[in-house]
Amino acid sequence: MSTQYVDSWECIPIQILESLIDPAMISDTQGTIAYVNDGMLKLIGLNREQAVGQSFPYPWLLPQDPLNQLPSTVDNCESGSRAQMESQVVDAEGTTRNISFSVAPSIEANGQRKWLLTIGRDIPPAHSPGVPVAQALLARATEEMPYWVQLSSLDGTVEMVNEAGCNISGYSRSEIVGQSWPYPWFVEGWRDGNYNAFEELGLTGNELEFEAICSTRDGGSKSLLVTLSIMQGNYGETARVLMVAHDMTESKEWSERFLQAEKIRAVSQLASGVAHDINNNLAVILGYSEYLTGRWRDLDEVDEHALHAIQQQAQDCAETVRRIQLFSRRSPRSKFSYFSINDVVRDVVESMEHNRNRDSNLGWSGIQVEADLQRVPPLHAHIASLKEAVSSLVENAVAALPEGGKISLRTRCVENEVLLEVADNGQGINPAELRRIFEPFFTTKGPASSGLGLSIAYNLVNQMDGALTVESKLGVGTTFTVRFNAQSAELPTGARSEDESNNILNLNVLVVDDEPLVAGLIRTFLESTGHHATVFLEGQGAIEAFERAQFDLVVVDLGMPEMDGWEVSRRINEINLQVPIIMATGRSMTVDDGHEQGAVIDSVLRKPFAMVELTGAIEAAMKNRNALKATVGG
Repeated sequence: MSTQYVDSWECIPIQILESLIDPAMISDTQGTIAYVNDGMLKLIGLNREQAVGQSFPYPWLLPQDPLNQLPSTVDNCESGSRAQMESQVVDAEGTTRNISFSVAPSIEANGQRKWLLTIGRDIPPAHSPGVPVAQALLARATEEMPYWVQLSSLDGTVEMVNEAGCNISGYSRSEIVGQSWPYPWFVEGWRDGNYNAFEELGLTGNELEFEAICSTRDGGSKSLLVTLSIMQGNYGETARVLMVAHDMTESKEWSERFLQAEKIRAVSQLASGVAHDINNNLAVILGYSEYLTGRWRDLDEVDEHALHAIQQQAQDCAETVRRIQLFSRRSPRSKFSYFSINDVVRDVVESMEHNRNRDSNLGWSGIQVEADLQRVPPLHAHIASLKEAVSSLVENAVAALPEGGKISLRTRCVENEVLLEVADNGQGINPAELRRIFEPFFTTKGPASSGLGLSIAYNLVNQMDGALTVESKLGVGTTFTVRFNAQSAELPTGARSEDESNNILNLNVLVVDDEPLVAGLIRTFLESTGHHATVFLEGQGAIEAFERAQFDLVVVDLGMPEMDGWEVSRRINEINLQVPIIMATGRSMTVDDGHEQGAVIDSVLRKPFAMVELTGAIEAAMKNRNALKATVGG
């Protein structure tokens, strides 16, 4: 195959030009095109017949580009040298591209120039014609800044935004650019939404700095520190507005938590210092008012009402002091126990329902309570403190529904955290009040409220290494979320493995305890280690269930009112002596004490207990009963 040349152009074969990816062409010294390769055709969007024969000025070059003066540019080029120039080309898709062209002339033997070889390459944006290196570096630095940087016209129409602005707001660049004030992501505006910073900036020219709440695209919010300033353009250019916004959300949250902790600490110091004296004074007031009530039996209606008001106000004051004392009273970790948060929720709801049935004036009218309690790992916390905190959250939800509504309590486990959500569908809380919701004595419920319920809940949960947060939307409702790290359901190091613990897998266990929270705790522990639990809160029902079904183990509380643990154990022994029994009690006792009571028990579970102690009691009971079976069989 012979090598093709363009007329007397003998230095570059056509095959070599065709192998180039970059656009290339051969023209005469006046710029008339004699040949173009596929790279050039792809760039300009013409076929070879349309391109060959084109002369200056080429239609795909912008008029001001220096390549239009190409013939005169290479007049002084020596043989073997090249001229380098940059130009803008409108490509086949209508996009303007910056191209660097290398032009080399061919010099004939008589010194005449006959052909020009032109090869083009794209110029990276940072080296575009007319853009100084410093400006390119500045543009790159702006794009990589962690702050929201935005350039707009004087009326606020966005012309440019960097990647950080998109990340903070959640909006894409195309959604931000072109938007005019007021922006949809500042739905609350800055300075309460009635403030046009662009107007003030245009009037004064002074730099402005203020805080703003950004409503992100996913429905969340960010706290921003915004700076606006005017950028004066060069001669003949229009001035623009530069906005730089720093995301202060995380730092503000930490600052608010610190401030909240300081306020609670101050209240704690106040409570520990004055509560004793106040309670003494209240004791005198309540005591003497009660004495007078019993002594003065012929009081008229007005005097009786006045005396009753003194008693009622003193009792209310005493309750407030009691709640204040919760700030300064930190439950020792020795009082922590393992329990299921589901049992706390059940107990709180039952208590609230009991109060509703007893007193119809507690604000429960028209309120529906729903509980979605999923299976969750146990917590290690102070059960009474958590009950107090959850009760405060439910009471707050009730107060948010004066016309009735729905309260939802939901438990779940997410990423090794046990969550409890207490939600209401009330009117919600405005942002200004939401930021102060956990402050001691802050309330929106008027003088009837002490403003301590939520701050006590916040403090109690934090003392147990948990977290309490709140979200609210006006017209939708409010959700408080309690978070605790889940406790592992696995046995602690040193406990026996399944191979070492015979006959203690998948047991069907009968649990008898008149305390719902304790019974629920035992059930949670048993189910978390693979057993099945059937719970009864009194003895007679448990005995009847034992007669109907087959159980592998019984866990019974000693101190029950109508039928105590000894009686339940004796009755179970009579029905089936082969089933082991664990006696749960807070007393000091041993297995041998069962003989004096006429009952066979196999192990004792001391209250309060941890999961590993329940596991040990199960192993001891199964081992003891297996040994008893072997002895009887022998």
